[in-house]
Amino acid sequence: MIRNTSRNNTNWKRVGGGLLAMLLTVYLAGCSSQADNANNSAATTPTTSPATNTAAPDPSFKEAAMTWSHVEEARAKLDAAVDDNNLAGAREPAAKMRDSLKALPDQSMAMPSDKREQLAAQVKNIERMAGMLDEAAVANNADSVHEHHKAMDESLNAIKGLYPEGVMPASMPMDDKMRGMGMHGADKKMGDMPKKKGGMKMPMNDH
Repeated sequence: MIRNTSRNNTNWKRVGGGLLAMLLTVYLAGCSSQADNANNSAATTPTTSPATNTAAPDPSFKEAAMTWSHVEEARAKLDAAVDDNNLAGAREPAAKMRDSLKALPDQSMAMPSDKREQLAAQVKNIERMAGMLDEAAVANNADSVHEHHKAMDESLNAIKGLYPEGVMPASMPMDDKMRGMGMHGADKKMGDMPKKKGGMKMPMNDH
């Protein structure tokens, strides 16, 4: 009886030990499979960069925008000359503006047909106004120069309004216009201030 009990205990120990080893093997195999899956998932998951809100500039009007920058440069010089009543100095920038604008219709093919028609009409109008301004400047007719300059300015604003917002460069800052006027024009804009001996300007009139 004692021998049978001892044998049974030995058999149970063997069976239990084998079962424990089997369970341990299954557990380790499961852990290894999970680790492999995690590694494979990490390797195959594409990395994504954060989305950006920066939109690429519209290339449709790239050439037109470059032309417009030349127009605005000539416009600033024309404004400065007319404001300073430099009639002779107004002729060259008006001509440059007119010549630059002629390229706009062909550079604006992405524009709807109705707006392209308006653009062509405004370019023709500025061409006509520039010619009349030139004649008035030669005749030393300041009033006519100012009148045609104003009409050209209105047409330029209308042209810019035909393009999508942000396409055309902004007008030249006032500081650049003042530099184009020169020191004489800048002093005139600021107004004549009373001077004291030695060239020093005084903030108040002498009594």
